Amino acid sequence: MKKYKRLQEYANKSMEQYNSPEIFEELKKYIKPKEVWYEKFSRKTWYAIGGSFATIAVVVVVLLCVFLIEPGVLSTNDLNPTPNVSDNPTPSVVPPKKEYFGYNKETDSSIMEVNQHMQNLELSYDNVVHVKKHSDSQYGDVLYFSMSYYNEETLDSLIINVVTNQDYEYKFDDSTHWRKTSYKGYDLLYNEAYKEDEGIYFFKVDAILETDKEDVAICYEGVSLEETSNFLSALDQVFIQ
Repeated sequence: MKKYKRLQEYANKSMEQYNSPEIFEELKKYIKPKEVWYEKFSRKTWYAIGGSFATIAVVVVVLLCVFLIEPGVLSTNDLNPTPNVSDNPTPSVVPPKKEYFGYNKETDSSIMEVNQHMQNLELSYDNVVHVKKHSDSQYGDVLYFSMSYYNEETLDSLIINVVTNQDYEYKFDDSTHWRKTSYKGYDLLYNEAYKEDEGIYFFKVDAILETDKEDVAICYEGVSLEETSNFLSALDQVFIQ
């Protein structure tokens, strides 16, 4: 603190020698105001310069209009351009799938009602044992139909579940290692097993028939005197289209 105080006292003493009116008057003699460049011109000269700049600006604007804008090109559409729809197509909005939480309600139904919900296939009215409709108890939407067929003449038995609701996730069996073939133009995945007893073959087939509108889970049981099952023949008796 003492060092800064001594420096301040020295600065004050140095400035006292210039704190004199006589010195200021003497310094004024050597200080002349600078002459601004635009003060050299008269008022008439400024008018002439301003007029020249205005004329040049008008000529430039006219030339730009003549050379840059073609006749007949500018229209009201140019002033209010409409965006091209094809440039920015509206993306298709896919509605989200409805979620079902497994609150199913089972009621009696009929083959007629099943066929009304099916689009690619049609079921036969013959040899029907029962038909059940499974609906969601919360929304009331139909989820799938279950039915059974039994042919007394051929001893073929089928249990069929037809899923007509594309939003419903039916729990199908794992078909990773099943065989694949085509039935009525659609993919048919199946797993066939059998056992033989005194020359009689007992067959059991699990299958999934897939279309773009419905998926069908099939369980077939039948007997035969040969090592070939009647599975496909039994399907032809049930699916008439």
